[in-house]
Amino acid sequence: MKRSFNLLSILGLPLSLALLGAALYIKRPDARDFIDQRIPWVKETVGKYAPPFEVKIVRVATSAIPPPTRTASEEAPMNEPPTARPSFTSAPPLAPRQEPSAPVVVAHPFDLGKVCEDAARWPKTVRLKAPVEFPAVINGKVTGKLLAPAGVEARVVKVSSAKVGVEYHGGGAWLDFERTDFVERAQLAWR
Repeated sequence: MKRSFNLLSILGLPLSLALLGAALYIKRPDARDFIDQRIPWVKETVGKYAPPFEVKIVRVATSAIPPPTRTASEEAPMNEPPTARPSFTSAPPLAPRQEPSAPVVVAHPFDLGKVCEDAARWPKTVRLKAPVEFPAVINGKVTGKLLAPAGVEARVVKVSSAKVGVEYHGGGAWLDFERTDFVERAQLAWR
């Protein structure tokens, strides 16, 4: 008896794994970092369409909840009849509850000069604010020009006092800080 396979039985598992990987890439920051480090072309093709992750910090105030008061019948043992408290005695005053103090934040003013001097403080990538023309490089040779649209990410290679050297698809360019979001990303990392 000859056994036949349909296309769904052959491609079902690989397609479901690809769909699972895409969902993880879109929803989980740690999965996106893992995939971007191991498969760089995914970041260039799929990553530019994936929404950025937002971190929201929510501070919840703790409220002072007084301890529950007990009635005379709850305090008396079951065998004994409840006794009335004299009206002149009152419950001892509650000790003032101290709210947890907010963490002290020491402000260090942003210093672009220190960022430019220390490569560890550079952002790994920057987003272009305007279209930029890069040399098109194939197999290490310049073959023409490539126009990178605004909003695309380029890898930071070098930083001078007023410019950032970026690489996009093998071609490099020196750009003013104003043409990228270098300063904004450096300020976020500074805090």
